[in-house]
Amino acid sequence: MGMDVYGLNPTAQVGELFCITHHGWSLLATLCKTFAPEESKLCQHWHYNGGDGLNAEQSARLARRLEAALGDGSIDRLREHLERAEELGVRAKLEYLQSVGCAMFAHYDAIGPYLVAEFLEFLRTCGGFEIW
Repeated sequence: MGMDVYGLNPTAQVGELFCITHHGWSLLATLCKTFAPEESKLCQHWHYNGGDGLNAEQSARLARRLEAALGDGSIDRLREHLERAEELGVRAKLEYLQSVGCAMFAHYDAIGPYLVAEFLEFLRTCGGFEIW
């Protein structure tokens, strides 16, 4: 079981539907709220599949902010921290992630190299979205 994120007014096939596991979606939602807090705050229920989402303008703003976080290396640094943390025991992992300001990601294993890029493609072409 997972989350289905439907594009409201897609301009390309990739913007019609974004399917992802609950765990993967939780990671993406946490990434959005961490790296784009202003852009993502209008969606109140990121972790619930009840139809909340963002409109076309809000989705485009979120995409631009996440692209900036990719471009400035912020997401790559987080990915590196998570990879390093995986080599540690549970307590050491949490302590390490707290020390680098990433404690909110302690229950995630890693960020797949294409996860953010695929979500960005969806955001750019979805025309707004709803989480189901």
